[in-house]
Amino acid sequence: MQNIDLDSVLRTSKIPLGFSAQVAHGFVDLIDVAAVVRKILLNPKDHSMARYELVAENISYDKIANLISEVSRRQISCDLMAPKDYLATMNSENNIRSEYTEDCVIRILLYYDRW
Repeated sequence: MQNIDLDSVLRTSKIPLGFSAQVAHGFVDLIDVAAVVRKILLNPKDHSMARYELVAENISYDKIANLISEVSRRQISCDLMAPKDYLATMNSENNIRSEYTEDCVIRILLYYDRW
């Protein structure tokens, strides 16, 4: 749930998205990734030529909304927005600080919508 502001979702009953809620995404725990990176950086020789595959559960945001609904006993749905509208929401919170970043976000949203 690192990608979801659970307090906001429970307050509004919506998961805001700028891409399809039906496309499955793979989620990894960022704390787990950071722990692996730390081990590699502290002992690079131990990891020479090593390959680490990140494994995640592939799940759509629609299914995540259903899981949150079951656990919270509230009806949660995905609030689908056009990428530009989603970007405007991010800008209203001062999360986007350059035109380059805006372009990257729009490209990521379009990629997520497709894949």
